[in-house]
Amino acid sequence: MRKVFVEVEDCQPGMKMAETIYNEYGAVIVGESTVLDVHLINKLLNLGILRIKVMDDGTMSQSAPEPDDAEVFKMQYNENVDEVKSILSDISSGKNLDMKKVNHVSDNIAGRINENRDIVTCINELRTADEYTYAHSVNVSLLSMLIAKWMRYEVKTIKTVIQAGLLHDIGKGLIDQSLLNKPEVLSKEEFNEMKKHPLLGYRLLEKMNNVCLLY
Repeated sequence: MRKVFVEVEDCQPGMKMAETIYNEYGAVIVGESTVLDVHLINKLLNLGILRIKVMDDGTMSQSAPEPDDAEVFKMQYNENVDEVKSILSDISSGKNLDMKKVNHVSDNIAGRINENRDIVTCINELRTADEYTYAHSVNVSLLSMLIAKWMRYEVKTIKTVIQAGLLHDIGKGLIDQSLLNKPEVLSKEEFNEMKKHPLLGYRLLEKMNNVCLLY
């Protein structure tokens, strides 16, 4: 048997789960190997879970196997890190903050809202010193989203929190890049310069009408 993704609305009684589904608190909703019935299918739909992984005994359509969940997350995570790198590079070169890029990354992150455990696991596995500055912004955004969800914030508020996490270090784009990426220990003067990035970021965002600032 192979594991395949299906839309929950297309599920049929008798299908066997190929993954465990958790709620936002980490409690099991449906366990792996559970045989679906009408009640469980409706339960998943009512909880807003739209896509699951089930076992295919060969009777389902033979479409190409989809990438593993972790691989999909890793690819999108790396794309988001590259996008953040591009955003900071633009600012460093004197360009304005590109909110289209920011919103694109924010939307990508919001799309992972139901993958609580996968997010934490993947963040731990994808730590990289070389891309720390850029990956850190993505990590903060992902974890901020989970916290906002656990606090039962409305979707609109969660999206604002995601954006805030993504932009919290935006002022680093206004710090000299040789200083930002310096591998050696910073001198006192250099450290004092680095500490200016929160205020620089705030001043940058303060001028923009399409960014929500929290006072």
